[in-house]
Amino acid sequence: MAKLVALRVDQGPHIPSLVSKVWGSGDAVSVIDQRLDQKLQERQIQAIQPDYVYDEGGNITKTGFSSKLKPGSALVIATSGTTSDPKAVVHTMENLCSSALAISSRLSTTTSDHWICSLPISHIGGMSVITRSLLTNTSVTVLEKPTPQSIAEAAAAGGNLISIVLAMMDRIDLSQFKTVLLGAQNPPSGLAANVVTTYGMTETGSGVFYDGRPLDGVEFKLTDAGEVLIKGPMLATTYRDGRPILDNDGWLHTDDFATISSNGSLEVRGRITEIINTGGEKVFPFEVESEILKSQKVTDCAVIALPDQKWGESVAAVLVPRDRHDLPTLEEISEIVRAELPPWCSPKGLTFVESIPRTPLGKPQRRLLAKEIISRGLDFRK
Repeated sequence: MAKLVALRVDQGPHIPSLVSKVWGSGDAVSVIDQRLDQKLQERQIQAIQPDYVYDEGGNITKTGFSSKLKPGSALVIATSGTTSDPKAVVHTMENLCSSALAISSRLSTTTSDHWICSLPISHIGGMSVITRSLLTNTSVTVLEKPTPQSIAEAAAAGGNLISIVLAMMDRIDLSQFKTVLLGAQNPPSGLAANVVTTYGMTETGSGVFYDGRPLDGVEFKLTDAGEVLIKGPMLATTYRDGRPILDNDGWLHTDDFATISSNGSLEVRGRITEIINTGGEKVFPFEVESEILKSQKVTDCAVIALPDQKWGESVAAVLVPRDRHDLPTLEEISEIVRAELPPWCSPKGLTFVESIPRTPLGKPQRRLLAKEIISRGLDFRK
């Protein structure tokens, strides 16, 4: 029976060979996020339950866990888990191959192409770059730290394919790449022709929609409530604890709300659990955030829901100001929002913080922020 080996090592060029070595032994691999503190790393280990841990010194330690992995398991990868206990998704080699081949076909990649892995390898966005390169015999450079300089150096050395987060968009020269994959829920308009937006999650093994279109072999449908349901050979079927990921008909319930655009592409508008219901109207936080960021007085923001006796929930803006001596007013922010969105999307209050908590891939942690805001009793200006 296959064993599970967790790599407790820093990100770097040596990772592909380690993954290949584990696979060559017939075992499955996982990665512990070294950027987390000790407590959070231990939570990841509890979720992953590896048989062995391989550390930075090359030492292999046997744990007290017993894998009992199903045949064909190749990758176990933890979900975020920064605000609650993480889940661990089990991908088979069949899942990974299906994803790698579908993506390579969509992008028309060949063995002469060269991936740059600039995303965290403890998350599916980064690890899928490595597994994809190994399974399609494509070169890959794994960056220790994704800086504009390290990315430019990797591109100069032949890297022509890269996955990035939105925060990196304006910091690098995108024209030096054949293809840039951008995982962003609300990408800016006017993207260069070589930029491809993606949508996926840990359970899908990587992006399964490219520019709003499903990869070959991927099916999808929307429920009456607007939730995206996905089916395909690259989807994992179980979590590490044995819980099923798919329903009885093989569909993954994403908890994401989406619509279909006039040209037939999927437009994901936000997590169903994060939609703000104010007076019976739906407000999608990231749409409001995109408008607020047009203010020259704001460097970052998050939109959250606060309890409201009259409206059920009210829209609240948490802002990081550019200048503490020149704070934007609620009227200024509301005017910017109303210029593009319905009036019910305008914040009913705002407060200021030093920074917005985000996941390693840059997504605002709105639930964590709302909890902190309420517990700290921060004053919202109305």
